[in-house]
Amino acid sequence: MKKHVVLFFFLIYSLLTACEKGYDDEILIDKYLSIYGKWQYQYSIGETGFIILPSYTIEFMPYGLFRYNDGKKGKFIIVQQDENTLFLDFDSLFPNIRYANIGFYSSGDSIMVTPNDMIPRSLYTRIK
Repeated sequence: MKKHVVLFFFLIYSLLTACEKGYDDEILIDKYLSIYGKWQYQYSIGETGFIILPSYTIEFMPYGLFRYNDGKKGKFIIVQQDENTLFLDFDSLFPNIRYANIGFYSSGDSIMVTPNDMIPRSLYTRIK
């Protein structure tokens, strides 16, 4: 019986320490808290017009965590944040993206993601 109890606690400890941990405190200013939630990719806008890529989602979670396509997850890092700008680094999950500028539309239901502050820009809408 003791072996089972020890094994049980070891298993719980292993699961807890294997989870991705975010920051201890909130890292976003109030203006950007609306980013939290799940977003569906719609399309990208490039030099040649609209580009449709395979469908995917990104979910932003409190304390700097995000999940991509309900699978890969990681921690985002703030490159720059003020009342006019939010630049995030996705900690090398996307190899060719140093950081992304996140722009919000006034409705709060759409965001424009601009990798490396260049084009193409990708539009995401909030999943309800």
